[in-house]
Formats: sequence, structure tokens, C-alpha cells
Amino acid sequence: MLGKWGSLYFDFKGTVTRQQFWLHFMLPIFALQVGARLLVQVYEMDFLDDIWPTAEIVTAVIALPVQLAIIWSALAVCSKRLFSAGFPRRTLLAAVPTFGVLWVVFELLFSPDKEER
Repeated sequence: MLGKWGSLYFDFKGTVTRQQFWLHFMLPIFALQVGARLLVQVYEMDFLDDIWPTAEIVTAVIALPVQLAIIWSALAVCSKRLFSAGFPRRTLLAAVPTFGVLWVVFELLFSPDKEER
């Protein structure tokens, strides 16, 4: 129903290898962040000076669904990566406190897949 890419980003079932996590999730997120920053810097968009009221509204309307999609896909991909590393999916709940965030990031980035253990 979702297709190959839709199931990677929006479905909570399945697994994600370390290579898929880095190449198909982290790299595009990083590219989006760099692209958005360059766009703002090149067009000198200063949203605090009240000169761009229409641009602020358009940016907010576009940014909200994009940010919600990124958050949802981050939860889905990280959940699958934790599962493929051998942790239960509920481990993602440990990301709420500050120490939990550091622990989950370490586990996502450096833990081997279940097959490698």
C-alpha cells in the first residue's frame, strides 16, 4: 500500500539495517536541513523584521506538515532500527529524558544488527 519508500519512512513494522538508516534516513534529513538553511541565507529571509509577512505565513503553512512528516518518519525509522539492533521497540520511549536520548542515539548509531551478534 505504501510502497518501498513509504513503508521505510511511515510504517512501524519491519527492520532497518545500519546502511539503510544512514543512507536513506540520516543523509536526506541532513540534506534537507542544509538546503533549508542555504535557502534562508541566500534569500536573506529575516522573519523577525515584519517585511516578509506573506513569506512567514507561506513558510509556516509549508513547514508544519513537513515537520510533522519528519517527526513521524523519525519515530518509525528509529523504532525499526532499534528492533533490528535487538532492542524492543518500546526502547524509543527512553528518549524522553536527556540521558535516554544520548543512550538511544548511541545504540542507533553504533550497535550491530541482530545477525552480527
